[in-house]
Amino acid sequence: MPALLKGFIDRVFLPGFAFKYRRNSPLPEQLLRGKTARLIVTKDSPYVYYRFYLGQPGHQMMKHSILKFCGVGTVRATNITQLRKMPETARNQWLERVQRMGRKLA
Repeated sequence: MPALLKGFIDRVFLPGFAFKYRRNSPLPEQLLRGKTARLIVTKDSPYVYYRFYLGQPGHQMMKHSILKFCGVGTVRATNITQLRKMPETARNQWLERVQRMGRKLA
């Protein structure tokens, strides 16, 4: 994962906020139960290659090792692929779509 994302996760998903260690238990108390998440993922590789050949390692790590570990239930993903090759009009359409997703949260 990119260093900026790793730094964000290290500062936000903290013990006491996202999870809490329990005495005599290998599993933490999940403090984000009832929450959902959406991953918005940009990449230059084709989606079919990332999904079927690589097995979506970034999605799997975020979903299972971080979000589900803290109790986040539903995790959806939006994939924006082949970004560098994308025409500017298509990039602008994606930006508008992502903004609409964000406004629904407000």
